[in-house]
Order: sequence, then C-alpha cells, then structure tokens
Amino acid sequence: MPAPPSRIRRLLTPWVALLLLGLPALALAQAPKPAAPAAPAAGTPFKDLQVLPKDISKPLLKTAMKDMSKALGKDCDHCHKEPDMAADTDNKKVAREMMEMVKSINAKFPATMKRVTCWTCHRGKAEPDKTPGAK
Repeated sequence: MPAPPSRIRRLLTPWVALLLLGLPALALAQAPKPAAPAAPAAGTPFKDLQVLPKDISKPLLKTAMKDMSKALGKDCDHCHKEPDMAADTDNKKVAREMMEMVKSINAKFPATMKRVTCWTCHRGKAEPDKTPGAK
C-alpha cells in the first residue's frame, strides 16, 4: 500500500532543501581557479627574450639554458657575453633560429610529442654530425 502524501512530503522536504541549498555551493566549489602566472610580467629580470616566453620563471629559464648547454656540450659563454647576458652574439642568433625550428617541428608533427630537442641532432656536440655520404 502506498505511503500517504503527507508522509512522502515529510520525507522529501529535507532532501529537496538540501539539494536546493547544496547545488550552488557545489557549483562554486567546482569552478576553476585562475592559474597563477609563472612570473610577474612587469619587472621581469630578463631583458631580451625573443623565443622563450617573456613570463618564464627564473628556474624554468635556467633549466632550459642548462639543457641547451648540455645538448651542445658547451658552456654559457658559447652564446653569452658576461656580464651582459642579454647582448646578442652570432651563436645566440643561431640558437634562436634553432629553437624556432624545434618549436615548429614539434607543432607541425604532434606525434613527436614535443620530443624533438637540441639533443636530437647535437648529441653533446656544438656541430651535429654530418649525414652519411655528405661532404
């Protein structure tokens, strides 16, 4: 035998109230939080970033530079003139072109899964090996 309507109403009222009060709170709890910037855009300590993101954090920049240094088997002074690390050199200009090339390859061929890096060709040498048969 079905329950009388007054009993059903008494049983459902707390659940309906909970549902009506809980939905907005649940929606707010699941709202995406804005991401914090990697580094403040204003006051960035880097003067001349042309290929790398201008808002790159200092630790990420150092990691990228160390990776490139290791891939080429060279120290920082191969591309940079201390104390002005932002000063352009011929090797730095070539490095920028190479970084653009790597970025382009990784964007054009997603199957590489961004695995093409300086190391792909250089393997710890400033000049990549020539292809077999090349003179």
